Parts: sequence; structure tokens; C-alpha cells
Amino acid sequence: MINAQHSKGHGVDVVCPITMKKIRQVGIAYVDDTNLWDGMAEDDDVDSAAFKSQAGINDWGGFLQASGGALNPGKCSATIHNLEPDGKGGWIYPDQKKEEPSREEEAEWEELDDLPFFVPQGDNDAAQITRLSTDHAVENLGLYTRPDGKSDNHFEQMRERVTTWTAQIKSGTIPTRSVWMSYTHQLWAGL
Repeated sequence: MINAQHSKGHGVDVVCPITMKKIRQVGIAYVDDTNLWDGMAEDDDVDSAAFKSQAGINDWGGFLQASGGALNPGKCSATIHNLEPDGKGGWIYPDQKKEEPSREEEAEWEELDDLPFFVPQGDNDAAQITRLSTDHAVENLGLYTRPDGKSDNHFEQMRERVTTWTAQIKSGTIPTRSVWMSYTHQLWAGL
């Protein structure tokens, strides 16, 4: 299915800044967790990039249906990664800027908000999926990841897991050896 996505032209070009070698990636997949990627070419605008992304979702859904699978709209979401220069040599997501947006930026954001994404369903229908902001964390392969790369949500989940495990061990009466076994095989393995 990944090769089929490649042959349909979906994905993003990732360029090594040192060697300038380019590879094309359509996303990340592990068993039934998949993150599809589509990007803007130099001649694309937001609408054409969204159209290409929707075509990629449609193709992936079609490939899944052909192999007996289906996309679950409740587990699907989309995020638009539109970075802008921050004026200090870095990049920032426009929806995370602290100052008030200009009228032009506000109009651009409204345009982005009006771009819904859908996943194909088996009955020749489509279901709309959730659009996530760039600071929203979703669980993927046991990790809470955010498009902006911040790990606050994942660390909070780990902190809660450690706190719960510690409270359970303190309130129980199990031998030290069993506590160590629980630590190594339950707590540490889950972090």
C-alpha cells in the first residue's frame, strides 16, 4: 500500500541539508497506526495542497477497502502544518503566535478552517474527520505526540502513570522482590 501511495505521487520530499539528497516519504506506518504525509510543492497554494492531501486519504482508504480493511473516522484526524518564519531564524505555527494576527493572517486562518477532510467509507460514502490544531496531542503507538514537537502531554501521562503505580505499591503489601519485578516489567516497560 505504501508503494501504491508512492506510485500515485503522494508524500513529501525530505532533503538532507548537508548532502542535498532527497527522499520521498508517504508517511509512517506500524501495524494499523498510520500517519500519512502530503506536502506543498513550490507551485501549490493551501487549496491545492489540501486537495492533494484529500486525494491521498481517498487512495489510502481505497487500498484498505480493497484489502478488506477500512478507516475508522473516530480514530482519524488531520493537521495542517503551515510554518512561518518567526523573525529570529526559526519557525512558528501561526495558530501559536502570541500577538494578535493581522487581517491578512486572520483571513488565511479562516481559509484553513474551511478546509474539511473526509475518509472514504465502504458504502461509497465519506465521513468527515477531526481537524487538530498544532498544539493538540494525540496518542500514536503509545506516545502522545504534538505536531509542534513539544512533549508536555506525554510527560504528564508518564507522571500520572508513575504516581498511580507508586500509590498502588505503597497501599499494597507485596514482598520487595515482587515490587522490583512490578517496577521492571510493568512500570518501566510502560514508560
